[in-house]
Amino acid sequence: MQLKSRRPRPERRLGLRRRERGATVVLVAVSMVALLGMAAVSVDFAVASDQKASVQNAADTAALALGNECSLKKSGCSTSTSTWYAQQNAGASATVQTLKDGVAKNPSYDDGKATVRVSKNVSHTFARVLGDSSSTVRAEATVNWKSVPLKGAGLIPIGLPYCDWLGAQPSAGGPGAMKSFLWARHSATETSCPGTGATAPTVYGRKGSGTGYTSFGRAMWFTSSVFPGITNNCNYSASLWDLYRDVLDDWTLFGWDSCMTQKLSGVGPGSIVMFPIYALEKKSIFWGAVSYTSRLVVIGFAPFKIDKWLTYPSIYFGTQPSASSIGTSNSCSFGFYIQSGLGNITWGGTCAGVRGQFVRSTEGALFNNFTEYGTSYDNPDSGLSGNAPDLGLTRVKLVR
Repeated sequence: MQLKSRRPRPERRLGLRRRERGATVVLVAVSMVALLGMAAVSVDFAVASDQKASVQNAADTAALALGNECSLKKSGCSTSTSTWYAQQNAGASATVQTLKDGVAKNPSYDDGKATVRVSKNVSHTFARVLGDSSSTVRAEATVNWKSVPLKGAGLIPIGLPYCDWLGAQPSAGGPGAMKSFLWARHSATETSCPGTGATAPTVYGRKGSGTGYTSFGRAMWFTSSVFPGITNNCNYSASLWDLYRDVLDDWTLFGWDSCMTQKLSGVGPGSIVMFPIYALEKKSIFWGAVSYTSRLVVIGFAPFKIDKWLTYPSIYFGTQPSASSIGTSNSCSFGFYIQSGLGNITWGGTCAGVRGQFVRSTEGALFNNFTEYGTSYDNPDSGLSGNAPDLGLTRVKLVR
């Protein structure tokens, strides 16, 4: 007997299709909700990420601005500076805190560092349908400003006395008093820095003989040569606590230095120059198998704003030109100096010293090719070590 297959009734197939179509609609609807939710979260996440970057940039900018103000001991070393710079970049609705070690504090120079925290509320556009109307983005940046130069290369070999820096150091409001420095003999009668009372280390900074010279500070010409007048200082390098002999027994004991003349070309009125700062100690030192009764110690580096270079007469015979004969120049050219039985003879040079003011600076000064910064230094060559004094230039560094 032959069996015949029964074909489904049309109305049954129609019902099945309707049920499948209904299930698909439900599935698509549920999937769309999930997809739209993911899209909403993605869009709002992208907006929040963009705001996060903006808030981080605002924190960085505010921290650096605050560090510059504090390093220069300006009145802008305050929360108002960090708040202003942060809101300029993140918007007026941003909340700004200035912290030290996690605690809110109005900054000061002595703190040496500060953290700026910027927070901002970000409204969501699409995620609202999921009940998430807003979120907060936050960023921090930490800055420090008390690291000072410890060593460098390509510097200028002209040292100025610590005594005079103490007496004419820059204040929070501006530069120090105008000072003049000459290559000159120190005063052996001084036992402290004039006008400061400082005695450690024992420092001498003025000339003790010669009418009119007591108002001049004593500039020092650093040289590694064992022969006075023989110099090679184009690539002068120095470190904190370096030692030198005290060879400048008279104003003529350095010679023609064409490379220094070239190096100082264009350096004149208004230029800020980094000068090594020295202390003269009454401690003996052997240099070239010769014992000297005093020694020079490099104790730091200070920015100095040049007003004029000082000059002696272009040709002069005698022990030393009178103070009244000292002139000024906008440029520095080292001529040739000799000593003879007729006395000291000089010609061709315009550089006998410098006049200007000690200032505070960050890193805008000339000859600031420093390779190491810090707050203390151990000098392996001299065996000396100690805390590094802040003489006017500090490095502002973002450390986040």
